[in-house]
Amino acid sequence: MLLSIIPPHNLEFQQRFGDASGLNAKGVKLPPMPLFDGHCHLGRLKENTGHQSTEAVRICNMCEHRKYVELTGVVANFSHPKEKVKGRSLWKELGHRSAEVYGRNVIFAMSVHPKQTVKFKEKDFKGAIEDIKWRIQRNVVTVLGEVGLDKSGETKKVLVEHQRDCLKQQLKLAKQPEHDDDPNSGGLPVVLHIRSLDTSNASIRAVHNKVRSDCEQILTRDHPIYLHTYVGPMDVFTDWQRSFSNIKMGVSLRTVAVSAATVAAVPDLRSIILETDAPHFCPPDLKASLEDNRYYGEISDEDFRHKVSGNPFQVYDVARRVAAIRCLPTTLVAQVTTAEGKRFCTQRLPRH
Repeated sequence: MLLSIIPPHNLEFQQRFGDASGLNAKGVKLPPMPLFDGHCHLGRLKENTGHQSTEAVRICNMCEHRKYVELTGVVANFSHPKEKVKGRSLWKELGHRSAEVYGRNVIFAMSVHPKQTVKFKEKDFKGAIEDIKWRIQRNVVTVLGEVGLDKSGETKKVLVEHQRDCLKQQLKLAKQPEHDDDPNSGGLPVVLHIRSLDTSNASIRAVHNKVRSDCEQILTRDHPIYLHTYVGPMDVFTDWQRSFSNIKMGVSLRTVAVSAATVAAVPDLRSIILETDAPHFCPPDLKASLEDNRYYGEISDEDFRHKVSGNPFQVYDVARRVAAIRCLPTTLVAQVTTAEGKRFCTQRLPRH
């Protein structure tokens, strides 16, 4: 028999969800917990599982979290222009029918990932910029990201500066123009991907300072900015708050594992947006359980590969860990972060 993906970790879980059928101790069926996933890669999810584009999120149906979680919104990031599934370009296919393909509650974000910028010649990169702009103007893409600076494994200064130049060009797409008759031409929330050369606080602080300086040159103080899978000390995030009043911290399983002290120190829970970054992260306890199930022949290798890939429903695991770190009920964490995440990722700046 398969182990449950969400075991009854504590009394709060049992009171909230009851047994595997969703019934509490009195036999009353409880409603699922509304949650919002602020960052995932549905295209990568398909790539890992081999699903066709019309089955983009069906792999999520294999997740036991569906019994307990209601996904009220998902931000799907398309930041790798050259990625393909079965020879089909996910980037080029993103259009008006995407809501039918991926789901009505999916918010689309688009950009050229900082690590991908080195693969583009100048002419090709300008073409990618036009592709993004076209989709923004037609309201297909409503979030810009993930953009930023990734120095992990990168020591050549010229490539770092190239990433920064590409970042500035993309930030201009999110900026609300002063004179434009098209209300859908800009003013988008920006998702920033910032990774340092190593894990030292000094290195983290240095790379964040560079990106923040670039953002200050182009964006207004009230521009919505979201630090994807933030890993770093609290004072670095405080510097961002001083520069931008509408800044959010993206918290994933990696964040709570590496920067739990920072998650605990954030004064306002509304500054946090939960994310899975699926399919990249998988809850450690889930992976261990699935490995045992596969070892004893209780699940096939194919089922293991599907289930071990992170998926948006696992945002519950992030909520549960944030709640434990901050000594709060999971239901409160879910309520606050879901409301704030949906508000943040669907807003557009008013004209200045």
